[in-house]
Amino acid sequence: MYQKKIVDKLKKKKILVLGDFFLDEYLYGVSERLSPEAPAPVINYRDSNFNLGGAGNVLSNLSNLFVNVIPIGFIGKDVISKKIKAIIKSKKNIKIDGLINVSNFQAIKKTRIMIQNTQIARLDYENINFNLSEKYFQKIKSKVNKNLKNVDLILISDYGKGFLNSKVIKYIISISKKFKIKTLIDPRKKINVYSSYAKADYITPNLNELRNIFPELVDDNKNIVKACKKISRMYNLNKILVTRGSKGISYFDGNISKHYKSEAKQVFDVSGAGDTVISTFSVCLMLGLNEVDSIKIANNCAGYVVSLKGTQPIIFTEFYNYLKKNIDPLYIKKL
Repeated sequence: MYQKKIVDKLKKKKILVLGDFFLDEYLYGVSERLSPEAPAPVINYRDSNFNLGGAGNVLSNLSNLFVNVIPIGFIGKDVISKKIKAIIKSKKNIKIDGLINVSNFQAIKKTRIMIQNTQIARLDYENINFNLSEKYFQKIKSKVNKNLKNVDLILISDYGKGFLNSKVIKYIISISKKFKIKTLIDPRKKINVYSSYAKADYITPNLNELRNIFPELVDDNKNIVKACKKISRMYNLNKILVTRGSKGISYFDGNISKHYKSEAKQVFDVSGAGDTVISTFSVCLMLGLNEVDSIKIANNCAGYVVSLKGTQPIIFTEFYNYLKKNIDPLYIKKL
């Protein structure tokens, strides 16, 4: 009933997304025999498709929800970069002028080989230069400062592939405080010190990312909260959303903790669930929802995407259904 009203409101929102943008390629085929040359299946190719990966999956989630998105990250002149840029340009509500052109930069591609929707192998095309962010730091600052006008939120999707070094992240958090813009961070997978993320408004580690800091962490409510309290004290991070796969989301706000069970009826692919959580949670905050309702909706959306085959973003109709499910219709009317 109020769907158009929600869409119209979201079209007025703007968010910066900083991170490493990948290309996800899926090769689909069927197999009926093993190779005589090695114990490996012979695959007859049937189809393929491309999606945005890494922080690009966040772009896809936000784009599907009609939010105006400004991605900030490196892009090169290589074939993979050109494909990433073409996909981004095809989405009407994503601007490309935040991308930083670097002639010797090579984008990342992850090729997944699928037999009847089951992944049997993945080829990663990576040539990472961790020195580029230091070299282009002033350019990054310039892109951020230029695009801060009328921004509702800043989202940092840290995949740890070179763009977001500690210096860049600390600058983003600092400038966001200056302009009173909330910052949300999805931390990188292989990091055991969160000092770069200190003072961010929200951080969304998953269970495995927490275990980089607390290797013996047990996946139960008590121990999750204990870990969050330690992170909060150590790094001045007072609002922590822990995504726990089939167990849902745990939330710690510096004082109180809450736990939200996943409603996913089946789980095909958990990759990308964290991107959906931080994206939909951000959108809910921009709509003016409180944190509890925002987490409930983000949790529902994550449950939906993990039930799909392959990494897929949320679609608006599903998001709106969960909005209606969790929010009083009279409140939606006031949005």
